[in-house]
Amino acid sequence: MERKKNDFASLLEESFQKRKNIEEGALFIAKVTSIKSDYVFIVTLGENIKGIIPLEEFTESGTNLKIGEEIKVHFISENYGDYYFTSVLTG
Repeated sequence: MERKKNDFASLLEESFQKRKNIEEGALFIAKVTSIKSDYVFIVTLGENIKGIIPLEEFTESGTNLKIGEEIKVHFISENYGDYYFTSVLTG
């Protein structure tokens, strides 16, 4: 039982460290994993950070995304474990 607590504690600490290391505005290359009615779901390449982008960013610009497509994104914020990105700043 003690080992499980230590394993959980180390995983939790690792999670917090990953969160602290992401700076607002940081640029990532991400792959589109899913497209829903309001959000595009992505995962950053290399860092494997799962995040979301409002779909309206792409519909307003006329961009037609496909699942598996790689895009440039900037980190905006983290809120209750959800990582928010934007593609607007990349131009």
